[in-house]
Amino acid sequence: MPRPEHPARAMCLVLALIPLSGVAGPALGGVLTDLFGWRSVFLVNLPIVAVAVVVGRRRAIARDGRGLPWPGRRLPVESVVLGASVLRRPSLAFALIALPLPVAGVGAVNFVVPYALVDLPSRTVGLVLPALSAGMAVVSPLAGVVADRYGYRVVALVGTVVILIGTVLLLRAGDDPRDVAWRSAVIGIGHGLFAGPDAAAVLDRTPRELIGTAGGVTTLVRTAGSSIGPVLGASLGGFHATVAALVAITALGVAATVAQVRAE
Repeated sequence: MPRPEHPARAMCLVLALIPLSGVAGPALGGVLTDLFGWRSVFLVNLPIVAVAVVVGRRRAIARDGRGLPWPGRRLPVESVVLGASVLRRPSLAFALIALPLPVAGVGAVNFVVPYALVDLPSRTVGLVLPALSAGMAVVSPLAGVVADRYGYRVVALVGTVVILIGTVLLLRAGDDPRDVAWRSAVIGIGHGLFAGPDAAAVLDRTPRELIGTAGGVTTLVRTAGSSIGPVLGASLGGFHATVAALVAITALGVAATVAQVRAE
């Protein structure tokens, strides 16, 4: 449990672990694809899952036989009721509305960038994709410290503005992979400033009895955003068309974050 005065640092450190896998995964996947074919990338999951199963059995399962309740009629009803009670709070609703918009942008960028660099070797593309995740991983811990001192919502707002700037820059990217990489890194820096402070803002305004529900709703909308991004990229069918749509989506994220700051 983090100290009560350091929630943003805790959230940002947790969220910094996610893009670290985003840094390592594409680079390793590009090398494996060039050497052994694209099917080889799935073999990486086998040792990871094996370790997770061993650790989970030793650490996560209660030895007294208790565990999660079996899904029944009461559980989903309670989930909907408690989730709705979180969304009805204006101080939480704006933060949760703002969250999936930049996340959708990240998912869409990671989806369409390989198509913009389709003529390059897989290992080169694998080195371009981590630029966004690297920017987020580097900035996230620093964002937590700044947010704890100066306010979660202000830092989150700065993050959405940086994401918007990076997306506009990406719209003007050429075919040079280095050109695409540094512009993607700007988006990652903005996301590092946004994600942790926005999550900390949700927890800060959540009543103690709804902390678990708010965390579940936060994960739900973040996952929805990351799923919508690739769908958007596939539907629009082009790098520049997708990035242009992301400019509009990110602008909505800025507006939602401004509303969140005003509601504070």
